[in-house]
Amino acid sequence: ETRTRIAVGGAGKSPRDRGCVYGCGWASDRLARARPAPKPTPQSLRSEICFNRYRGRASRLVSGSEACRLIRSFLDSFLVHLPPLEVPIPEIAACCGSSDGAAIADDALKDADNVAWLLRFPETVQRRWYVRIHWIRSVDRLAEQDWLLGRPDRFQQFCHHWQAALASGQVPVGSPYRVQLEQMVRTWQLDRRTPGSQSFSLKAWQRYIHAIASYHRHDLRIQSLADYERAIDRLGGALFQILPDLRPDLAGGAHAFGALDQCYNHLRDLQEDTQSGLCYFPADILASFGLHPADFATSNIFKKSGYRKFMEFWLRDYIPAKRFQAEQFASRPDLPQTWRSLCDWSLDRYRRIETCLARCDYSYIDFSSAYWPSVCQYLLQERHRYHRVESV
Repeated sequence: ETRTRIAVGGAGKSPRDRGCVYGCGWASDRLARARPAPKPTPQSLRSEICFNRYRGRASRLVSGSEACRLIRSFLDSFLVHLPPLEVPIPEIAACCGSSDGAAIADDALKDADNVAWLLRFPETVQRRWYVRIHWIRSVDRLAEQDWLLGRPDRFQQFCHHWQAALASGQVPVGSPYRVQLEQMVRTWQLDRRTPGSQSFSLKAWQRYIHAIASYHRHDLRIQSLADYERAIDRLGGALFQILPDLRPDLAGGAHAFGALDQCYNHLRDLQEDTQSGLCYFPADILASFGLHPADFATSNIFKKSGYRKFMEFWLRDYIPAKRFQAEQFASRPDLPQTWRSLCDWSLDRYRRIETCLARCDYSYIDFSSAYWPSVCQYLLQERHRYHRVESV
């Protein structure tokens, strides 16, 4: 079992200070209580120097997986020098299935960036969330793997077994997805037997797996802005409605937040997607700036004057309206604590993505090399503001 360490610090007053931590997995029930931040030691100072060296090397990397390995190497060298306040935890990747199969990329660092906020909560809450995140991640990686191999056998098999299990309540004999399918059947059968059940989460799951099948294609082309809106609604919007602790009256706001999340994931993963021949930006909008989806496959796009104008339009004109909707949802006083933490953490992550893109002059190649080391640094800085929610 791969283990890493986090440090626990006091809670702050602002949404950002209420508690953020680097971590990969769910925390132990025996988390250490908050203590004052330790004074710098020669070992910790040497670790900061070590990080600066790693950061310099990481800026020259072209592979996201290489950057991920580099950051993990840095974490191993840094975290061993932290004082006894450290807490050993399993990696988030093991909980989310971030590295399962041969998908486009290893998603371990993405998932740490996405869901480290869960470490604020008791293990029982974390487990409930990680189960559904694992469902989502597993079908996504399964579809990516089949798409890369050019044969959609395993993803289609999963879909057939799921529909059979949903209809009969029994998982087909010999199914390689038995554990996951049994969890899903138990979850949604219980929902359907409960008055006021969250059947919208089951409908969202059905929409999500159909969307995964639709958008993992070699001939994928998003022609219009309406097509793009439909894609982020079916992917990110449905995904957020699958997550736990969501009441029916919050489903619409969660859908809008998930659509925004998908927009930022497209920005974050631009280099990874373009290397695989994917472009999710609508072709007609690109054409209005003198661009074509195929332009993103080469670095020549940065020489085109329309590229910068398009990125400024996307970030300053298109996304803000969606972000406003998400912020309205995040400000609701009746949000469950888990959802408040998810929203606060995600909005901060979106700001970090925008800031890094601007600093890289909108170069998604430079962004990919700069963002992941900055994620590591950010999460380490947040370790002293970690606050575990004792009751939900």
